[in-house]
Amino acid sequence: MIIASANPQDTSEISLEELRLQPNTKITGLSYDFYRNQLAFSLQPKSNLNQKINPNTLDLDLGGQPIKVLVEGYELLDLKLPNRPDNQIPLEFIVSPNIQKINLEITQKISVDITVGKIPKYESEQWFRGKIKTKNVQFIDVDRTGKDVRDDLKVSTIVEGKIRMAEQERDIKQNQFLIGKSANTPLNIQEIRNLQIVPKKGIEARFSGETKEIQIGIYPDFPVSRIQGSWLDGVLPRDAIIALFSFEAATVANLLSWLFSNASKSASKP
Repeated sequence: MIIASANPQDTSEISLEELRLQPNTKITGLSYDFYRNQLAFSLQPKSNLNQKINPNTLDLDLGGQPIKVLVEGYELLDLKLPNRPDNQIPLEFIVSPNIQKINLEITQKISVDITVGKIPKYESEQWFRGKIKTKNVQFIDVDRTGKDVRDDLKVSTIVEGKIRMAEQERDIKQNQFLIGKSANTPLNIQEIRNLQIVPKKGIEARFSGETKEIQIGIYPDFPVSRIQGSWLDGVLPRDAIIALFSFEAATVANLLSWLFSNASKSASKP
């Protein structure tokens, strides 16, 4: 579904006020395009048929202008058209909303694209809440040819960064991989302490975790630098954070409590 201003020449009044995600929601493709001021990501809620799970929710302020709505993949239960499945017919309409604020429940996998009007300047206005507990965080994308999965190549989305462990520090350069003890062992990132948009650069992440060895390399199986702690200092101390800038398609799986807030001040447009 696409919601936009009915008149493209007008400044949109639509704003995202809050996106609240439930535990174990999988986030993929998190990116920020600073040329178009567009934030994008995909959500995949956890499904459990044997247990009722609260849905993810999206709060929108539609403003007072007419809006254009484009819906695809819908189904009309009471109307069946011969030889033309309902879910293949795009539905577009213009409406003047009589309810300004709406709350949407997200129960299926969706992709979200938000055009950002203004980047928050102060920490109190940040859109991402800090101290996000995570599992299986990877700063990678997959380059696919579409012909054979064996041709897939992993691509690092790191632009620059710095990592510290056991009183040692290393710089991470553009397109280098952050690797655990081996190429098949991802770094055990347990908490994202801060996540924010940096103008003309991308997304900055500061996080901490636990590991016995960190490797950096231009290929996942070809490390060029490493930090290895002893059994006494195999845990990253509380004041040791990893800061990575501008990942274009990071994967944050099983995200445990993520909250967008204060976005209404930015006059964002979905």
